[in-house]
Amino acid sequence: MRAILITLLLAAATPARAADPVRLAVLLVVDQMRWDYPERAPEHGFGRFLREGTYYANARHAHVPTYTGVGHASLATGSYPSEHGILGNDFYDPAAKKTLYCVEDESGAKGPFRLKVATLGDRLKEANAGAKVVSISGKDRAAILMGGRKADLALWYDKKSGRFVTSGYYGKPPSWVEAFNDENEVPEARRSSIRQTPHFDMLTLALAKRALEAMDLGEDDAPDLLLVSLSATDYLGHALGPFDPKMDDNLTRIDRELGSFLDFLDFKVGAAFYAAGLSSDHGVLPVPESEQGRAMGARRVSQKQLRSYLEEGLRAGFGRPVGGGDWILGWNPPVLYLDAEAAAKAGGLSALERKAAELIGAREDVVWAHPARAI
Repeated sequence: MRAILITLLLAAATPARAADPVRLAVLLVVDQMRWDYPERAPEHGFGRFLREGTYYANARHAHVPTYTGVGHASLATGSYPSEHGILGNDFYDPAAKKTLYCVEDESGAKGPFRLKVATLGDRLKEANAGAKVVSISGKDRAAILMGGRKADLALWYDKKSGRFVTSGYYGKPPSWVEAFNDENEVPEARRSSIRQTPHFDMLTLALAKRALEAMDLGEDDAPDLLLVSLSATDYLGHALGPFDPKMDDNLTRIDRELGSFLDFLDFKVGAAFYAAGLSSDHGVLPVPESEQGRAMGARRVSQKQLRSYLEEGLRAGFGRPVGGGDWILGWNPPVLYLDAEAAAKAGGLSALERKAAELIGAREDVVWAHPARAI
């Protein structure tokens, strides 16, 4: 993944006392922000990061797959999926023999149960008894995986109720969260569609401002951490791609809202007392129906048909698994899960993996396929 990381170290840029401590660290994530997005709307928030911060235009974190859950876990922990345990938004669990959601346990409760390593916030809490960690996003998986196990509060948007919620893992939401929801509850008719609009991110940043005030973040000598992930760009990008006029409008509005948020931090915490970073969990390619997608020769591929083609090819080469069933146990693109137990009885898993990669790599609509153990 080519990642954007822009740090805004205002304490260094401001002619203040050299001993001024940073009391608040802020990580802002724009879900599905391509590397070129900040340069397309550089007037306010994006512009301030570009002008005053350090811009790592070619930072890379080589992991697969580049999904929301994986990217936010990697940003928060600094580790690879093989280490932090988040292999996708959904992934197949051989022990449970079913596909699981990355921030749910078997009962459906939400929390960081599948995260295997500590997040930045977890380490901060371990090192500083008075530190506070708050994570807010439009998506549950972003808020939970950024916040980690020890966050004081993790909040995300619930499209069923049109409110920001948390889970029993993090405890009952404070009264100020409920007050915010009462003031900003989304009408039922817009509870799903709002996620593709700039208003969704405006609500998320407004809640972050309320958290700053209500929890006195950055107000004492103990360092605090605020993590905010903005989700509208991802919902819009999946629907329309990166070059639609609505995306240009969205970026302009995000730029403005980020600028307002940084101004609020200047006022509330003080420019010399906080450090902010801006990054993304993954990017996006043009959708096949767009002008750019057509120019690339892109087209949509049926995952159901692709899975059927592959299963038939494996059966042609290895027969049916002992005991019946399928060779393919799980299919969470781009990751394929094969029956390792059955493969051991039919020539070994390596041979099955190589055959699967050969079959799928031979298709003209597949760019690259590789056995996992060869990566």
